[in-house]
Amino acid sequence: AGLCVVLSFRANELLTNPAAKSLARSLELSGGKRLSLRPMPDDDIRRHLAAISLASPERLETVANVAGGNPFYARELALADSSSIEDDHRDSMSAVILSRADGLLDHERTVLDVLAVAGSPLAVADLSTISGLSVPRVVRAVTVLTRLHLASDQAGCVSFAHDLTRQAFYSALPTSTRRSFHASVATSFVDRAGASFLAHHFFEAGMLPEAHRAALSAAEESRRRRAFAEEVRWLRLAVTTSGDNKAALLEGVVDRLFALSKYSDAIALIECSARRPSDRLAVQAELARLKVLVGSSGDVAQGMGRCDALFASAVAGGFSIEAVEALR
Repeated sequence: AGLCVVLSFRANELLTNPAAKSLARSLELSGGKRLSLRPMPDDDIRRHLAAISLASPERLETVANVAGGNPFYARELALADSSSIEDDHRDSMSAVILSRADGLLDHERTVLDVLAVAGSPLAVADLSTISGLSVPRVVRAVTVLTRLHLASDQAGCVSFAHDLTRQAFYSALPTSTRRSFHASVATSFVDRAGASFLAHHFFEAGMLPEAHRAALSAAEESRRRRAFAEEVRWLRLAVTTSGDNKAALLEGVVDRLFALSKYSDAIALIECSARRPSDRLAVQAELARLKVLVGSSGDVAQGMGRCDALFASAVAGGFSIEAVEALR
């Protein structure tokens, strides 16, 4: 498998950071590409849109003026209705993106919503199962969405044409619609998808027991791959969805975080739990162990400062001063 190395830096950092300068030079010598994040000049915007035939010549000037050097915004403006780019009516990017779905039929919008929730390419058969629409209706909807540059159909796998477009439509969905489709996605893929995929969709659907089991599996998979940041993410989700097993799981997760030298993450997790009255017994047990863990972390002075801040947070979160002082 290939390895993609991404180095992100500000131009002035190459003058003050020898390591960044050396790495940037090495990447360039090995064939790396440097991408500037400066706004794209208006002339380049016009050439870009003309090359992909997304705007008529008479609209190029207006689109370039409104886009402000953002090629994605320029693309969305070019695809939107012309009223969205009048010089005296500059909508937000989100409003412009959403306006592109105004003329969709109900079944076309349903397919678009499912794609927004899924977040990854779906086969037509899966789109049919999740949406409740027949395969022929899904095919017709995909044809329309592809023609409008909202969706992309790659060898029978359908997804949004651009992830920022997907995010705009996802954010605009009512909570009930989002949860319903997350549940449908999770149950449709329960025997085929990875644990991390299922944990995300079960959690967003509000199906907490299922999300908890999947999060624990995802954490274990991440640990085997030595993807420790991902492991921490899924462990935190497992604690959030643990129900009656909070105390035992919280203890195990905190120990794991300390083993990874992620002291701030451990303390933040306990602080988060301390804000929920239902978790206070579990949190008290962790407070009692915390100074022992911090004291053995090798960073005693800084760890004790964090620990003191945690105790202050615990008091603010509703613990009695007497209880906290007894634990200190």
